[in-house]
Amino acid sequence: DGLGLIETAPSPCVFIGKPCDVAGLRKAQGLSAEIDNRAGLAISIFCAGTPSTRGTLDLLESFNRQPADLESLRYRGNGWPGNWTAETRSGSSSSMPYGDAWSFLQKYRPLRCHLCPDGTGELADISCGDPWYREITPGEPGLSLIVARTDKGRRVLKAAVDSGYLKIKKIDSSLLEKSQLNLLQKRRTVWGRLIALKLLLVPVPKLRGFSLFQNWAALAFYEKLRSLAGTMRRAVRRGYYRRASAFPVRNVIRDISIIRKRGAI
Repeated sequence: DGLGLIETAPSPCVFIGKPCDVAGLRKAQGLSAEIDNRAGLAISIFCAGTPSTRGTLDLLESFNRQPADLESLRYRGNGWPGNWTAETRSGSSSSMPYGDAWSFLQKYRPLRCHLCPDGTGELADISCGDPWYREITPGEPGLSLIVARTDKGRRVLKAAVDSGYLKIKKIDSSLLEKSQLNLLQKRRTVWGRLIALKLLLVPVPKLRGFSLFQNWAALAFYEKLRSLAGTMRRAVRRGYYRRASAFPVRNVIRDISIIRKRGAI
């Protein structure tokens, strides 16, 4: 929604969003010279998916809270990671630990989030998220794991450190994987999920450059089966099934042939 603001801005802008938002920005940069010239820096958060508004409404309802009564709503913060907190205009509040809130809300993620292989903002200049590779001790102020993905991103980070805006320290790159094991596991299941949808003749997005088949092939047989069956069940339950005429059957036949040739099942 904000691309028009970038297009008409008097100077380069900083774009902050989810990995899919940054992917949209990159597409737009290829279509508009104005956006390309004024998109000065792209920053992405790490993302495991975006629950629908229905999830938030249902969580509020579990506390007998009405949206019209809210003064503020936080999904985390005031500590690391802090609490989900709903405050009303009357001064009362309801809260629950961030992990419990996410456990509730993640069930409301749309199917497209389950098909996303990019949880760490690979198309951004800079991406950042939580370093979950260790237990958090009580009272910690909070840390962010920062990944500079382009030369521009590295230059900006260095300038921010030199100017005193940031304090950073270098860590072993293996901690990125350990910090976001759930995102890595999700990427490994994406190829199987796409195949499951194709078998149901449901249109799927084209995802290139993520080594999806190789990641899926490395899964154990049970996990392969789970990625197929779970997605089929979700697609049928949510009504995503389409008649055969809506999707080229030859694509399904082609993908099944690939599986047989590579001996992945």
